[in-house]
Amino acid sequence: MNIFKLVLIALYALTFSFNAIGGEETKHSHNLPDDLSQGKVKLIFFDALCPMPQFPGCEEYLSNVNSEVSSEFPKTFMVFNTLYVDKASIKTFVSKHNIKIPIIIDGDMALHDHFEVYATPYLIELNESQVLWRGNPLIRKESAMETSHES
Repeated sequence: MNIFKLVLIALYALTFSFNAIGGEETKHSHNLPDDLSQGKVKLIFFDALCPMPQFPGCEEYLSNVNSEVSSEFPKTFMVFNTLYVDKASIKTFVSKHNIKIPIIIDGDMALHDHFEVYATPYLIELNESQVLWRGNPLIRKESAMETSHES
């Protein structure tokens, strides 16, 4: 088993999530290697303090976040930390914005720290052995739109 997979096993053991649909907490753990064996995984790091000046574009991105789930990325999760908000605030945020993507509450910042995520929104796409893409999804969207206009 490669080191990437071992680190992800350890990280996922530290996290739990609640299912965003209906806001009902299910408190189940995910096993990232199992998720990855079923296809690529997308982690969307987000902050429940959106909208704020520190998070430019977060409202625009949030309005389309449910469309991030695709056949290429059947396992898509939104990752929230609890530095400035509690779990109840995150649940309220998820309900208010009608988020359908499963949520991971990264209370001890293990995923944020491992993937060196210091700003939101932030997107990481990975497969069983590596990170495929990482960065601000708004910048990626803008560059994709510029490329399609050039064609």
